[in-house]
This record gives sequence, structure tokens and C-alpha cells, in this order.
Amino acid sequence: MMKMEYLIGKNKTIKFISDSETFPPVPAKKMVPEWYKNGDSSIIDSEGNLKSGMKKCVPFLDIMVSGYMLLLGEEAVVTIEDGIPTIKNSIVYERDKQMGATIVRPAGHYQNNFVWHNPWAWETPKGWSTIITHPYNRFDLPFTTLSGFMESDNIVMGGSLPFYLKQGFEGVIPAGIPIAQIIPVKRNKWSSKVINNAVIFDGTYTGEGHYKRYQWRKKHYD
Repeated sequence: MMKMEYLIGKNKTIKFISDSETFPPVPAKKMVPEWYKNGDSSIIDSEGNLKSGMKKCVPFLDIMVSGYMLLLGEEAVVTIEDGIPTIKNSIVYERDKQMGATIVRPAGHYQNNFVWHNPWAWETPKGWSTIITHPYNRFDLPFTTLSGFMESDNIVMGGSLPFYLKQGFEGVIPAGIPIAQIIPVKRNKWSSKVINNAVIFDGTYTGEGHYKRYQWRKKHYD
């Protein structure tokens, strides 16, 4: 049995457990894609003005590096024959078309109901659940994994992760690519309140970097 332990914030640990030797989950901050690294911090707009680029948007990156990534343990070979996709991979299988038939597929995806058979289970401290979702802002991946919410402090289990394949993709999905993002969240009791005609903070008028300097708080997923 393989076991990995990672830190959730201060003095909290998430434990990943598997019965096989495969790519372990990693902190999401280790999986920042090249297209983000190569992105612009500043741009010149159509009127010649200097503007903040994608990399100056703190919330955009913040969600991408939060939590942990489940990785594909072996490459998946996708072939298309007569418009029907087939995926060759030992942890991928296809469910009966009747299961989840009413789920609206993401635009530009096949109807096929594919599933990642996840070899990893995880356990969080008491009072902590986990969000499981497609890696945030990773629209470059040739698939979309569905989202779920799991009470991971009550039962240690892995399970299956449904996903849809993008139409037109044919080739190899490489081993080690992130297939799902896991973010521990503390369960709290919430209520809601609506306030109209309030003054809303607009960071546009406070100068570049104001949000990161005064509002943002660093998260720890080690």
C-alpha cells in the first residue's frame, strides 16, 4: 500500500492512500501549465495604453494552485472510428449510455460517458470535506472531469471520476497529466443575507497590486 501525506494550511494533514504504485497526488502549485508561465504580466491595448495582463490577476492563479492534483497514472490513447471515440487505458472505462443520460454535456464534447477509475483514496481531518473538480482554468486539457463534494473525514475511499472527451481530439493523453483537482474545505453553518444599494469595492480605482497587497491571503497546500 502506498501512502502520501500533505499539509492543509496550518497543522492540518490530508492523507492519500493507494493499493498500487502509481503517480501520487501532488500539490496543485507544482502543476502550473506552460501557457500560464509564458503569459503576459502587462499588455499594450488597442489604444496603446499599458494594462495589466493575465498574470496580474491574483484570483485566477490562486484557484489553480489551491489543493492537490490527481494525476493520470499511464498514458491514454484516444482513437476515433466512424465518429466514435475509444480510449485505451487500464483505468479508463465507459459506462452504459443510460447512466447520466440527462446530464448536459459541455459544449464541444462527445456524449460518451467515460470514467477515470481513481486508484487513490484520501482522508481529511474531522470537520473537513473535499471538492473534487476538473482542474480549474485548464481548458487546454482534451477532456472535462465532472465535479463533486465528498465528506472525506467520515470514510476513506477512492471511486470513479466521470469525464467527457472533447470532440475531434485523437492521440495520446500523457501520463502524469492532472485529471482532477481536490480542495479541502472546512464545513461551517452558513446563512445568507441580501443587501441592496450598497457601496461595492472596485479594485479598478485603487491602483495595480492593491488586491494582492491588502486583500489576498496566502494559502498553504504542501
